Amino acid sequence: MTTGYKEGSVQQPEDWKLLRKLSAAFSGQIGVFLLAFASQIVIARALGPAGKGAFSLVILIVNVVYIFAHGSLGSANTHFTGRHPASKAGIFGNSFTIALLWGGTVALLFITIVEGLLAKTLPDIDPALVKMTAIAIPMMILLDYCNTIVMGLDRIARYSLIIVSRELVFLVGLFLLLLIAPLTVGGVLNTWVLVVGLASIFAAWSAWSGVGFRFKIDLRLWFSMAKFSLQSHAANLSTFLKMRFDVLMVAYFLDLKEVGYYSIANAIIAVLWFIPVAVSMVLTPHISWRDDQAGNILTPPLCRMAFFLTAIAGLTIAIFGWVGIKLVFGELFLPAYLPLLILIPGAVVYSLAKLLSGDLVGRGLPHYAMKISLVALGLNVGINLILIPLFGIIGAALTATLTHSVTGLLFLRAFQRESGASVSEALVIRRGDLAQLGQIIGRIVSKR
Repeated sequence: MTTGYKEGSVQQPEDWKLLRKLSAAFSGQIGVFLLAFASQIVIARALGPAGKGAFSLVILIVNVVYIFAHGSLGSANTHFTGRHPASKAGIFGNSFTIALLWGGTVALLFITIVEGLLAKTLPDIDPALVKMTAIAIPMMILLDYCNTIVMGLDRIARYSLIIVSRELVFLVGLFLLLLIAPLTVGGVLNTWVLVVGLASIFAAWSAWSGVGFRFKIDLRLWFSMAKFSLQSHAANLSTFLKMRFDVLMVAYFLDLKEVGYYSIANAIIAVLWFIPVAVSMVLTPHISWRDDQAGNILTPPLCRMAFFLTAIAGLTIAIFGWVGIKLVFGELFLPAYLPLLILIPGAVVYSLAKLLSGDLVGRGLPHYAMKISLVALGLNVGINLILIPLFGIIGAALTATLTHSVTGLLFLRAFQRESGASVSEALVIRRGDLAQLGQIIGRIVSKR
């Protein structure tokens, strides 16, 4: 079975199909990052460190509930849509029904108990803000489920359009609010909820149109997907908590200003992941629609190119980060630079996890992500509980860079085991790779 890849080329000879998907994915991730980063700038400058911290913490609290509730059915959606195309209508019907019924139930339950929970753990956060934002939980689940169906359909350009549109509309909404009155935490959160709702409708329509406007509730199909999704859920849940536990601990032990500083460092560091995430978006459906040999051939060159670019981006951020924070966010946020500097090495290594997880999911092997993420979560929680009370956000950054590094290396080992690729094949850039990078970048630029 052909994979559409030949050594020294990342394109299909007949129509450059794979290259088009890569360029669409890269363009989408670049667009998402730039728009989301612009929104972070507007929010930070308008609300200040404490207000930015409050906004970030409310979004995080709601996301914790969301990540627990969504069951990672989206991971199964992508894989099963590619491997079992005859079941597409049932995948969409199940996803739409579960998202609205289960998501609505979770949101209502959470709204009834959140006030008591916050009083005991985070008394600085207004419960009304959290309740208002929690309304978005069923829409967040619907957005995830439908987006992953779109990805499973191998419609990478449409997937990218959905996620870029969401960030664009949010940024436009912030500017419209500024024209009316000064920004408030509540106003920004209301805008965020509205945008999530609009994006979920767009994603649902895109998924539905992709399955031929068919709708079917198929419980037997759902049960067959449950084992896959539960393994993915354990991985996604532990990964999310590993990535965000430090913010919760900073909020618990310190104050909202420190949360604001640390959130800016994390917002900047996210630039290092848009390339590996874009590659992962392409790899998962590409391998799911074919066989494991497709990943054995295609993943190593893409991995080493992405790792090379990520390392260069990390070095650039380290050199210009202090000046960038001062110019973009203002002097009030300069305390974010040192934790940013500490986060960079771990973030570069973690790019391997972002990319290689797509390969492993495409092979139908979510158990690697589950095991690795559980190990990393235990390590992260234990070290954070020691270092954050001692060193504040510096301790949080040290913990993050350590656990990110461990996670990335474990994913690399898992990929080696399944593909037989060596470390040098996955990480060491080659002369021919640079030519391929030029082709991909040239195609992205030509589309603009």
